[in-house]
Amino acid sequence: MPTTEKMSVLTRLKRARDQFHDLTGLEALAVSGLTKIDGGWQVEVDAVEIPRIATYRVATDEAGDVTTYTRLRHLAPTPTAHAA
Repeated sequence: MPTTEKMSVLTRLKRARDQFHDLTGLEALAVSGLTKIDGGWQVEVDAVEIPRIATYRVATDEAGDVTTYTRLRHLAPTPTAHAA
């Protein structure tokens, strides 16, 4: 059923985000990629590293547990427009 598959993906994403936070202390702001790999899944998460934003690749096993994570890139934060 499509709903079961979708929930399974959502559960995997939530577990990867939670475990990423537990491992790094960083909050995952968004998931920017999800790829099925041998033995699990690879998740790319965006997180703020003060004062910059970084994207991490997080790999999980079939049970949804994080097996590796790698920082892929840093992005300069965009300045917020403030009225003078």
